[in-house]
Amino acid sequence: MNLISPQIRRLNIALLIIFLLFLTLLFRAGYLVTDQREFLLLENQKRVVRQEEVMPTRGMILDRNGLPLAVSKRTYTVSIDPQTAKLSAEHQAMIVEHLNIDPLVIQEALISQKHYRVLAKQVSVKNKLALASIPALNFEEHEVRVYPASESAAPLVGFLNGKREGIVGIERYHQASLKGQSGKLSFVVDALGHIVSSKKMLRPVLMGEDVHLTIDAHLQMQIYGLLKQSLAKYGAKSGIVLVTDVKNGEILAMVNYPSFNPNESITSYNPLRGNAAIEERFEPGSTIKPVWLAWLLNKEYIDFDLKVSTSPGYLKVDDQIVRDIQDNGVLSLAEIIKQSSNVGMVKLVMDIPSQWVEDMMIDMRLSHHRTVGLPLEVSGDMNDKIAVSKFAKVVSSFGYGIEITPLELARAYAIIASGGIDRPLHINKHQIMKSEKVIDSAVAKRIQDMLYEVVEGGTGYRAKVRGVKVAGKTGTTHKLNHGVYQEKMHRASFVGFAPLENPQFLVLVILDEPDGKWHYGGTSAAPLFSEVMRDVLNYQMRQNKLVN
Repeated sequence: MNLISPQIRRLNIALLIIFLLFLTLLFRAGYLVTDQREFLLLENQKRVVRQEEVMPTRGMILDRNGLPLAVSKRTYTVSIDPQTAKLSAEHQAMIVEHLNIDPLVIQEALISQKHYRVLAKQVSVKNKLALASIPALNFEEHEVRVYPASESAAPLVGFLNGKREGIVGIERYHQASLKGQSGKLSFVVDALGHIVSSKKMLRPVLMGEDVHLTIDAHLQMQIYGLLKQSLAKYGAKSGIVLVTDVKNGEILAMVNYPSFNPNESITSYNPLRGNAAIEERFEPGSTIKPVWLAWLLNKEYIDFDLKVSTSPGYLKVDDQIVRDIQDNGVLSLAEIIKQSSNVGMVKLVMDIPSQWVEDMMIDMRLSHHRTVGLPLEVSGDMNDKIAVSKFAKVVSSFGYGIEITPLELARAYAIIASGGIDRPLHINKHQIMKSEKVIDSAVAKRIQDMLYEVVEGGTGYRAKVRGVKVAGKTGTTHKLNHGVYQEKMHRASFVGFAPLENPQFLVLVILDEPDGKWHYGGTSAAPLFSEVMRDVLNYQMRQNKLVN
């Protein structure tokens, strides 16, 4: 008699099956842990966690109207693995069309014994998208920096090195904000390099910030063309043109020649093609005379109605001779500026303390006042002999023995043009600058009128602009070479502003070593000033019409 019920028998069978399954799994686990241990470890090692740096897009450098002066664009290197690539005739035709390559390039790549062959570089996003459906193609992304204003703004904007770091100019000064911050991704890949997990963002990407300048790209390029033409016409080696807005201190154009093409491969900075407007000092010559006069009048060291005898056209100081081109007789202050009398200026400063030279430079922003916001900017300096030599002191009154940057000279003239107010010249659009009263408005107005006479009937008559009252001053200096002033090496300059009734624009022109008869500021720099000022005023008129 069977005492075990059918229900208990079925339960026992089920438990036996479960027990056998457990033993099987236990045996399998033991097998894997022992006999297959090395295999499993190898397979696990083939799956690795990888991290990938995600590069940010560098910020743009924009002009005052939002036009790009430097912009990054994405390009691609297109390649294949010849060992696995399969390209149909249709796909090959698409590649030839969008990469603009010879069909033989594809054929040679397909029969290569290597695992990597490049078909084309610097492929645009548009063409990349057109070919994205072809499985055999690999796309490597790159960032290329493009400079639309090319040579015209290169010394100002700067360029990048191979590490994507700004070397000079705006690219260097704003490197930290332009570059952004890279992100980091984490993911798992198998032995074949295939991603077998979702990507996880470990650190977010911070894109580079845009930089907005006060520069007008249209004026920058137009003036660069005018400067090149003038250098060729007058046989000069190099030149600088600055344009500023007197009303707010904004720099509208900062043009240097020679320059370079930043869109070509550049590995190092060449100071000979740098931003001489801020990086190089020069002796300003007669352009300093109105600045000196404004400072002396403001200090009430001299009176407006003072007259000075310049006869017989020369003056002996410390056994050295200061000369005028001719005997100008007795001159008023306005006539000293109009005739650009060296003798007249020397007599004005003959008895001042030597310390006043440095004081004048600091007060008129010719030294110790760097604000433009660019790397490598230098500040004005003076000859050490000024402290001990009367001759060294007095020749500073007509621009020798002191060295300043073109930008500093422009700033001093902007003080005069703005009625005695210093509005620091700057190039970063959103930079907040503090204005300061430097000289009395009545003094500034008298100097403005004197500079108008220089253009109307003095050495600067070639700077005239039809229909507009222009004020300005010429300058001509002998250049130093190995400590000796060269008789046939000159620097010609002109600085002025317009319109006289309500000055808005200031233009500075410097030409280095113009030929022969062109070496005077009045014969070479003044005509270029006239062209630039005319174009600036006409451009502003067109802009105002567009706004209205």
